[in-house]
Amino acid sequence: VRSISTDLDDHGLATNIIRCGRTTRTATEYPELGAAIARGLERTDFPLPGHIRTMPEGIGGRNNNAAYLGPQYASVSVGAEKGGIVNTQLPDGMTVETDNRRQDWRRFVNKRHLQKVQTAEMDAWTQSYEQALRLMERRELFDISKEPANIQTAYGSSPFARQLLLARRLVEQEVPYIEVSHDGWDFHHNNFEFHLHYVADIDRPFAHFLTDLTERGLLQRTLVIIMTEFGRTPLFTQAELGGVGVRLVLYPLSAFRAMSKAALDVYERIAVDGTQQQVVDAMQTREELYAHLDYYAYERKLDELFEHD
Repeated sequence: VRSISTDLDDHGLATNIIRCGRTTRTATEYPELGAAIARGLERTDFPLPGHIRTMPEGIGGRNNNAAYLGPQYASVSVGAEKGGIVNTQLPDGMTVETDNRRQDWRRFVNKRHLQKVQTAEMDAWTQSYEQALRLMERRELFDISKEPANIQTAYGSSPFARQLLLARRLVEQEVPYIEVSHDGWDFHHNNFEFHLHYVADIDRPFAHFLTDLTERGLLQRTLVIIMTEFGRTPLFTQAELGGVGVRLVLYPLSAFRAMSKAALDVYERIAVDGTQQQVVDAMQTREELYAHLDYYAYERKLDELFEHD
């Protein structure tokens, strides 16, 4: 789908566009797509967050990206390593019975207080505590080390691959919205070399992720989307650009990439043949270059200048 077009050149603002359809330049905050889906597909008996972001690793936590929908629909970040979420075990010496009494006391005090004062912030705090308890009860769902060794090998060991494996486990649990990130695509030099590395890091685990969903019968009810904050620039004509007031159009990268492709073709041919003989006809001759630059007129002008001296 190539229906989104912006004039942004800022990664942060462009990311806001794809996540919530607006930049942060306005005074009003808007919920992200994941929060809206979590709200729209909410089930009262669902024990897990409806909006989850995976991370390579980390302690996780709830983000502030649901705006007026309420913090209960904000994303929860979960690491793909070290069991997914941390601090999910009871402290040493504390039994389940003791913890249940603590939670019952908390609920009792909260209920008494809510009879006098009730705010959205207090509701959010209450919901966060209850959801934390549900996450503790289901901590093993986030632990990808529980997967069979052959499954882990098939996905691979890269941070992105580990996140996809976690995402598949969450898809199995019918989490409405899961966001997996692959960062670092901000190339300002060595563009082709970096792309070879990054594309290779995505291709294998992503292909296996789709295969895994298909074989488990999950792809039929799962929409998989690849989103980027920047995309391929539309190939506008000079007439189209002039029609919106553009007075000067430069194509520096077009020429540079064409030259790079030509140079690559030449060097690959030389590497195979051991000689440039097969590519001589594709080369610009000295006379063609001089004619294009009007070089001889330049030499004549120099001669005239020196004659006056």
